[in-house]
Amino acid sequence: MFNVVVKNKQFQNITVIADVALTIQPGERIALIGPSGCGKTTLLNIIAGLDEEYQHARITNKKLGYIFQENRLLPWLTIQENILLVAPGQIEVCSALLKQLGLENVAHFYPEQLSGGMQKRVSIARAFINEPDLLLLDEPFVSLDEPTADGCRRELNDLVRLHQTTVLLVTHDIEEALTFADKIYFLSPKPATIIHTLNLREMHQRPTKQCLLKEYPHILAGYIT
Repeated sequence: MFNVVVKNKQFQNITVIADVALTIQPGERIALIGPSGCGKTTLLNIIAGLDEEYQHARITNKKLGYIFQENRLLPWLTIQENILLVAPGQIEVCSALLKQLGLENVAHFYPEQLSGGMQKRVSIARAFINEPDLLLLDEPFVSLDEPTADGCRRELNDLVRLHQTTVLLVTHDIEEALTFADKIYFLSPKPATIIHTLNLREMHQRPTKQCLLKEYPHILAGYIT
């Protein structure tokens, strides 16, 4: 089980997160949805240990993988070298991931030689190289065209199912969340708090975007009423 508790996070004396508590079961897929600027990415960075300026927070210590909005590949390293940078010596695992993602023929290419979709697949491989207990996804496909994004989502889903990976996804796309997640947490505008939880596993049928917004017309703006 993964426990995340952030009591208070401030930036330049402005509170951006206030009393957010998440409990994530192993193998569960969680989505976070909230208005722009409410602190979703900040929360992921706290979980990842990239932001340590917060108060009264408790983060479960687990192996993490992180796929960012940007690919964050080092341009002077080859694709294989970028992946192995976070897992030196794991050449066989790296080769297997490259093959699974259709990148085995470009392992010695540099990032600038690849399309955006192929670079994103490299980011996926890098996130899985250490077999993470928890995978953090910060709108990883937002910069891709829809056909390319769909292909990357399918490949990511295949790896998540294969490794039974626990996932925490930040997204603005309610349809993506309804399709991908087992549970959705909806956040308020900053300071972010959880205003609604949708447990899709407990529902006989997953709601459509239209049905959800009919019941909660302002939920994507961070209001439940």
